[in-house]
Amino acid sequence: MGSTNWGHQRKAVALVMTDALRKSSTYLQKIFT
Repeated sequence: MGSTNWGHQRKAVALVMTDALRKSSTYLQKIFT
């Protein structure tokens, strides 16, 4: 279990989360406008 691998995994998860949030926010904007 390498700490670098864990850090890389967390970074990837953060990227996926921010991307999903960005897509959902634009989706909500399309609905509400």
